[in-house]
Amino acid sequence: MDVYERILKLKPRSTTPTDLPIKIYKEFAPELATPLCSIINASLSQYSCPVDWKTSFVTPIPKTASPQSLNDLRPVAITPIPSLICEDFVFDWAYNKISSFLDIQQFGNIRATSTSHYLVSFLDFIHSHLDKRNTSLAVAFVDFKKAFDLVDHTVVINKAISLGLPLT
Repeated sequence: MDVYERILKLKPRSTTPTDLPIKIYKEFAPELATPLCSIINASLSQYSCPVDWKTSFVTPIPKTASPQSLNDLRPVAITPIPSLICEDFVFDWAYNKISSFLDIQQFGNIRATSTSHYLVSFLDFIHSHLDKRNTSLAVAFVDFKKAFDLVDHTVVINKAISLGLPLT
Protein backbone atom coordinates (compact mmCIF):
# COMPACT_ATOMS: atom_id res chain seq x y z
CA MET A 1 0.00 0.00 0.00
CA ASP A 2 1.42 3.38 -0.93
CA VAL A 3 1.11 6.79 0.75
CA TYR A 4 -1.86 7.79 -1.42
CA GLU A 5 -3.83 4.70 -0.39
CA ARG A 6 -2.95 5.20 3.29
CA ILE A 7 -4.18 8.79 3.13
CA LEU A 8 -7.48 7.62 1.64
CA LYS A 9 -7.86 5.01 4.40
CA LEU A 10 -7.45 7.57 7.21
CA LYS A 11 -10.31 7.33 9.66
CA PRO A 12 -11.90 10.32 11.34
CA ARG A 13 -9.97 11.03 14.53
CA SER A 14 -8.73 13.87 16.66
CA THR A 15 -5.95 15.81 15.03
CA THR A 16 -3.25 18.01 16.48
CA PRO A 17 -3.83 21.79 16.40
CA THR A 18 -1.14 22.07 13.71
CA ASP A 19 -2.55 19.28 11.53
CA LEU A 20 -4.76 19.61 8.50
CA PRO A 21 -8.24 18.13 8.95
CA ILE A 22 -8.54 14.52 7.73
CA LYS A 23 -11.08 15.69 5.13
CA ILE A 24 -8.40 17.95 3.57
CA TYR A 25 -5.86 15.11 3.53
CA LYS A 26 -8.33 12.91 1.68
CA GLU A 27 -9.51 15.61 -0.72
CA PHE A 28 -5.95 16.53 -1.69
CA ALA A 29 -4.47 13.03 -1.45
CA PRO A 30 -3.17 13.05 -5.05
CA GLU A 31 -1.29 16.32 -4.41
CA LEU A 32 -0.07 15.39 -0.91
CA ALA A 33 1.01 11.79 -1.54
CA THR A 34 4.17 12.47 -3.56
CA PRO A 35 5.78 15.10 -1.28
CA LEU A 36 4.77 13.15 1.83
CA CYS A 37 6.28 9.98 0.33
CA SER A 38 9.53 11.89 -0.34
CA ILE A 39 9.65 13.15 3.25
CA ILE A 40 8.95 9.66 4.66
CA ASN A 41 11.62 8.07 2.43
CA ALA A 42 14.17 10.74 3.37
CA SER A 43 13.35 10.34 7.06
CA LEU A 44 13.76 6.58 6.97
CA SER A 45 16.95 6.62 4.89
CA GLN A 46 18.52 9.27 7.16
CA TYR A 47 17.28 7.61 10.40
CA SER A 48 15.78 10.94 11.34
CA CYS A 49 12.27 12.18 11.91
CA PRO A 50 11.03 15.71 11.22
CA VAL A 51 10.84 17.66 14.48
CA ASP A 52 7.16 18.46 13.98
CA TRP A 53 6.36 14.73 13.78
CA LYS A 54 7.86 14.19 17.23
CA THR A 55 5.34 16.49 18.89
CA SER A 56 2.22 15.03 20.40
CA PHE A 57 -0.66 16.65 22.18
CA VAL A 58 -1.81 14.78 25.25
CA THR A 59 -5.52 14.84 25.93
CA PRO A 60 -7.01 13.54 29.18
CA ILE A 61 -9.83 11.07 28.57
CA PRO A 62 -12.05 10.12 31.54
CA LYS A 63 -12.02 6.46 32.59
CA THR A 64 -15.16 6.95 34.67
CA ALA A 65 -18.42 8.82 34.14
CA SER A 66 -17.47 11.61 36.54
CA PRO A 67 -13.72 11.74 37.21
CA GLN A 68 -12.81 12.81 40.73
CA SER A 69 -9.01 12.71 40.49
CA LEU A 70 -6.17 12.52 37.98
CA ASN A 71 -6.17 8.72 38.42
CA ASP A 72 -9.62 8.72 36.79
CA LEU A 73 -8.14 10.15 33.58
CA ARG A 74 -6.28 8.31 30.84
CA PRO A 75 -3.73 10.30 28.83
CA VAL A 76 -4.10 9.91 25.07
CA ALA A 77 -1.32 11.25 22.86
CA ILE A 78 -2.47 12.71 19.56
CA THR A 79 0.33 12.68 17.02
CA PRO A 80 0.51 14.37 13.61
CA ILE A 81 -1.08 12.51 10.68
CA PRO A 82 2.15 12.32 8.61
CA SER A 83 3.88 10.74 11.61
CA LEU A 84 1.15 8.11 11.87
CA ILE A 85 1.42 7.30 8.17
CA CYS A 86 5.20 6.89 8.48
CA GLU A 87 4.76 4.79 11.63
CA ASP A 88 2.36 2.54 9.69
CA PHE A 89 5.03 1.84 7.06
CA VAL A 90 7.62 1.08 9.75
CA PHE A 91 5.19 -1.23 11.53
CA ASP A 92 4.43 -3.15 8.31
CA TRP A 93 8.14 -3.51 7.56
CA ALA A 94 9.01 -4.67 11.10
CA TYR A 95 6.01 -6.99 11.33
CA ASN A 96 6.94 -8.67 8.05
CA LYS A 97 10.48 -9.21 9.35
CA ILE A 98 9.51 -10.77 12.71
CA SER A 99 6.02 -12.25 12.22
CA SER A 100 7.41 -15.75 11.67
CA PHE A 101 8.91 -15.62 15.18
CA LEU A 102 5.64 -14.73 16.93
CA ASP A 103 3.77 -17.37 18.89
CA ILE A 104 0.44 -18.26 17.26
CA GLN A 105 -1.09 -17.83 20.70
CA GLN A 106 0.02 -14.18 20.79
CA PHE A 107 -3.03 -11.93 20.66
CA GLY A 108 -1.82 -8.57 21.99
CA ASN A 109 -0.64 -5.90 19.56
CA ILE A 110 -1.18 -8.09 16.52
CA ARG A 111 -3.39 -6.85 13.70
CA ALA A 112 -6.70 -8.67 13.27
CA THR A 113 -6.61 -10.11 16.79
CA SER A 114 -8.23 -8.92 19.96
CA THR A 115 -9.10 -9.86 23.51
CA SER A 116 -12.21 -11.54 22.08
CA HIS A 117 -10.01 -13.84 19.99
CA TYR A 118 -7.99 -14.65 23.09
CA LEU A 119 -11.09 -15.39 25.16
CA VAL A 120 -12.47 -17.76 22.52
CA SER A 121 -9.11 -19.56 22.36
CA PHE A 122 -8.89 -19.71 26.16
CA LEU A 123 -12.43 -21.05 26.57
CA ASP A 124 -11.74 -23.67 23.90
CA PHE A 125 -8.62 -24.72 25.82
CA ILE A 126 -10.59 -24.98 29.08
CA HIS A 127 -13.44 -26.96 27.55
CA SER A 128 -11.17 -29.35 25.68
CA HIS A 129 -9.19 -30.13 28.83
CA LEU A 130 -12.12 -30.37 31.20
CA ASP A 131 -13.75 -32.95 28.91
CA LYS A 132 -10.95 -35.37 29.83
CA ARG A 133 -11.33 -37.62 32.87
CA ASN A 134 -9.52 -36.79 36.11
CA THR A 135 -8.55 -33.34 34.89
CA SER A 136 -8.54 -30.19 36.93
CA LEU A 137 -7.61 -26.71 35.92
CA ALA A 138 -6.21 -23.78 37.88
CA VAL A 139 -6.26 -20.32 36.34
CA ALA A 140 -4.58 -17.14 37.53
CA PHE A 141 -5.46 -13.80 36.02
CA VAL A 142 -2.90 -11.02 36.28
CA ASP A 143 -3.60 -7.39 35.48
CA PHE A 144 -0.50 -5.80 34.01
CA LYS A 145 -1.72 -2.28 34.71
CA LYS A 146 0.41 0.23 32.83
CA ALA A 147 2.66 -2.60 31.65
CA PHE A 148 3.74 -0.75 28.51
CA ASP A 149 4.67 2.31 30.55
CA LEU A 150 7.15 0.20 32.49
CA VAL A 151 8.86 -1.59 29.60
CA ASP A 152 12.62 -1.11 29.49
CA HIS A 153 13.26 0.09 25.94
CA THR A 154 16.74 -1.45 25.96
CA VAL A 155 15.14 -4.88 26.44
CA VAL A 156 12.77 -4.25 23.51
CA ILE A 157 15.61 -3.09 21.25
CA ASN A 158 17.77 -6.11 22.19
CA LYS A 159 14.82 -8.45 21.54
CA ALA A 160 14.27 -6.84 18.12
CA ILE A 161 17.96 -7.29 17.28
CA SER A 162 17.89 -10.94 18.44
CA LEU A 163 14.94 -11.53 16.06
CA GLY A 164 17.02 -10.22 13.18
CA LEU A 165 15.37 -6.83 12.83
CA PRO A 166 17.99 -4.52 11.35
CA LEU A 167 17.95 -1.30 13.33
CA THR A 168 20.47 0.65 11.28
